Amino acid sequence: MGAMRLLSAVLLVLALLLHNDAVASFKKTKIAVLDFEQRGESGKNKDMGGIVAEWFTTAMVKDGRFEVVERALLKKIIEEQKLGMSGLIDQNSTAQLGKILGVKTIISGSVMLLQDHVEVNARIINVNTGSIVAAENLRSESSGNLKEAIERLTAKIVKNFPLTGYIVKKRDDTVLIDLGTSSGLQPGMEFIVFKEGEAIKHPKTGEVLDVEQIRTGRIKIVDIALNTATGEIIEQEPKQEIRYGQLVQSLRGTEPVTEEPPAETAKAAPPSPHETSAKATASTPPPTAEAERKATSSSQGAPEAGYKRSEFPPGQRDQLASGGQGPALLPLPTGTFMMGSERFSEKPPHFVKIEHPVHMTVTEITFEEYEKFSLETGSPVPDDNGWGRKDRPVINVSWHDAQAYARWLSKQTGVTYRLPSESEWEWACGGGTGTLYPWGNGFKPGMANCRSCQPGAETKQTMPTRSYPANGSGFHDMAGNVWEWVEDCWVDHYRDASQDQSPRKVSGKCSNFAIRGGGWNSPDKQLSTTSRLGILGDTRSNYIGFRLVKDPHTPLRADEPATQLLPTTAPPMVAAPAPPPQKEEPKPKPTLPSPSESQR
Repeated sequence: MGAMRLLSAVLLVLALLLHNDAVASFKKTKIAVLDFEQRGESGKNKDMGGIVAEWFTTAMVKDGRFEVVERALLKKIIEEQKLGMSGLIDQNSTAQLGKILGVKTIISGSVMLLQDHVEVNARIINVNTGSIVAAENLRSESSGNLKEAIERLTAKIVKNFPLTGYIVKKRDDTVLIDLGTSSGLQPGMEFIVFKEGEAIKHPKTGEVLDVEQIRTGRIKIVDIALNTATGEIIEQEPKQEIRYGQLVQSLRGTEPVTEEPPAETAKAAPPSPHETSAKATASTPPPTAEAERKATSSSQGAPEAGYKRSEFPPGQRDQLASGGQGPALLPLPTGTFMMGSERFSEKPPHFVKIEHPVHMTVTEITFEEYEKFSLETGSPVPDDNGWGRKDRPVINVSWHDAQAYARWLSKQTGVTYRLPSESEWEWACGGGTGTLYPWGNGFKPGMANCRSCQPGAETKQTMPTRSYPANGSGFHDMAGNVWEWVEDCWVDHYRDASQDQSPRKVSGKCSNFAIRGGGWNSPDKQLSTTSRLGILGDTRSNYIGFRLVKDPHTPLRADEPATQLLPTTAPPMVAAPAPPPQKEEPKPKPTLPSPSESQR
C-alpha cells in the first residue's frame, strides 16, 4: 500500500513537471537579436552596437516570455552563412537566418552616436515576410544612462508580442487564466482560445514540425489579479467548446474582418515583399502628453481601437550640417506591382518595377521640419490656418516650395532628397498588395483623417502626423490628412506610362503636377491606393503637403539655390462641396480648385 502511495506521488510530481514544461515551452517566444549597426561618431567605444544588442538580449530574457538565441551561437551561424551580423538584413537573409535558428522574429536596428545625444532605432522583423512589423525609437542625452533607456525601449517592444497562457479553471460563462498584472494584462483585452490537435509531421522524415491549433472561441478580460485573470466568454466556435487546459493568446485590438473586394476594383497583383497587416504596427506605447494634441478634441477623428501614437516616429535620420536631424525614414522595398485601376485617370492598369532601393519619410514633412528650412534660408513660414504647427503636416506649400525644401535638405545631408514618383508613392502606399486601401479592400473607419472617415466626428482640419495606424510598410498617413505632391507631371491617363520608378515627363514646360492620397476634406473614395489628381504646380492649399524620398542613386543637384521660392501671395484654397459622381472620364484641367470637386 505504501509503495502504491509512493508511486502515485511520483507520478503526480512528474505530471506537474511535464505540465509546467509544456506551459513554459508554449509561453516562450524564440527570437534572435542582431548586433545593432553603429553610426555617427565612434567615440571611445567602437562596439556600442554589440553592447546595445547585449542589453536588449538581457532585458528580453528577464521578461520571462522569450527564448533568445545565444549571441555566440548567433555570431557563429552568421559567419558560417556569410550573412551580416549587424543592422538591417535583406528579406532573403532574414528568411534564411530564421529557418536556421528556428525563430520567427528577429530584432535589429541601429545606434547613432552624436555629439549631444545617442539615438537607438529598433525593429521587429517577421522572418517569413522579411517585413518590419513594428519599430521603436529612443533618444538619450548621454551614454551613461543608455542602459536604463534600452530597458524602457525593450518594454515598448515587448508590447508588440502577444501574451500566451492557459485556462486553469472554467465556471459557466467565465474562465480563469494563468496571466495577471505581472504579465502586463489590462481590463478589456481579448484573447483567442484554441486547443491542440494532431501533430504536423514531415511526410518523409517523420519530424514533428508543429502541432495543429484548433480555435474554440474568444474571451474578454473583466477582472485581474497579480498572477491570474478572469475572462468572460464572448464567442464560442460552432461544434467547439472552451474548456480547462486550453491555450489562450492575446489579440491586438479587434481581429481583422475578412473583406470581399468590390468587383469593379479588385485586381490581380504579384506578391508584395512588404505585404503585412497594418495592424501589426498598431500597438505602440502611450504618447507623451502634448499641449497641441490636447487642444484637439478627443472625439475628433478617433483612430482605430487599440492604436496608440508613439512619442517618436520610427526610422533612421540623417544629421543636418546646421545641427539637428532630418525627417525619419524607412526603407522602400524593391519589387514589381500592378499600378493603377480601371477607373477614370487611373487607366490602364500596368505593371511597374521598383528596382532601385530608396528610403521614404515615415510621414509627411511636418511644420517643425519645414521651419528649420525657413529659418536657415529666410523663406516665409507657411500659414497653418490656426490649426497648430509642430508635428502637423506642413500645408499651404506649392510643388515648387516642396522642391526647394528637398534641395535644401540634400545640401544639408550630402545625399539627394526628392519628391517621390507616382509609382514609388503608390508602391509605398500599398499598391503592391492589390488592395483598394492601404489596410484592405473595404473602407474602415478610424484608419485615416478624411471627410467621411469618422461619421459624426469629422475633424475639418489636419491632424498631427501618426495619429492613425501605419500601413504594412510602416508609413503613416499615406491615405488622408493631406494630399501629397509627387514629382510627376500630370497626365490624365497611364497610356505609354513608364514601367519603372521614374516620374512622368511631358514635352515642353510642365505646369500641372500630380497629387496623391486624399486629404482631410476628401470623401473616402479618394483615399484609395490608386487615387490621383492633377493640380497647378504653384497652388498653395490647406489640404496639400508632401513627403520626400532619399535617393542615393541620384547625383546632388546644384542648378538652383535652395532659397529660390515663388512669392507667397497666393491665398490658401478652400474646399467646396463635392458634386455628384462623374459618369465620364474627366478631361484635362489647367487648375483644380479642390480635391472634393473632382472624383478622379
